[in-house]
Amino acid sequence: MLYLRHMSLLFIFKVFAFANATALLSFLVFLLANKKNETQKVFTIFLTFLFFWSLFYLLWITSHNEKAVQVYIPLFLFFSTFIPVGYLHFSLSLAGRVEKYRNLIYIGYGTYIFLPCCNIVTGK
Repeated sequence: MLYLRHMSLLFIFKVFAFANATALLSFLVFLLANKKNETQKVFTIFLTFLFFWSLFYLLWITSHNEKAVQVYIPLFLFFSTFIPVGYLHFSLSLAGRVEKYRNLIYIGYGTYIFLPCCNIVTGK
């Protein structure tokens, strides 16, 4: 078992969360400057979901007050729900099958918009 004498496990999570958010932001800025085709636009949407999930995860894990935590957790969970449908949309775009499965993409995004809103309304 690896024993880290001077670093806590939480510190490692913070470092990797920061690295993840920074890398995603850099890649996102690069893609926004160089949008060329539909697949790149869909990949940019997918990276946007990943970036905001990573950003709010970083803010949650580094926050020191309870009210901030109560804001960041629902936000990073909200964006994490969009990752699967964003990946599906990107995969279908990469395969050139968006038109064939457009209804599935709409249902996916609609579902992932509806479910977090139910969570916000019920407050649980």
